[in-house]
Amino acid sequence: MFANRWPRTGDLSRTARQNACILDAIRERKVDTVVLGSRGLGDVAGLLLGSVSHKVTHLAPCTCIVVR
Repeated sequence: MFANRWPRTGDLSRTARQNACILDAIRERKVDTVVLGSRGLGDVAGLLLGSVSHKVTHLAPCTCIVVR
């Protein structure tokens, strides 16, 4: 019923450099919006640990929504 009305969604379960895998998938699938989760570590902890959502939002060629 709704299959033709809504765009396809999917999950991305790859290991290794997650931000690079997500950015590659964005470009391959030509998506226009990405929804990412964040643990909410803050700027300092995210900087030290390397926040995937932070890297993706700054490098992605599309709209990114980060939820906590």
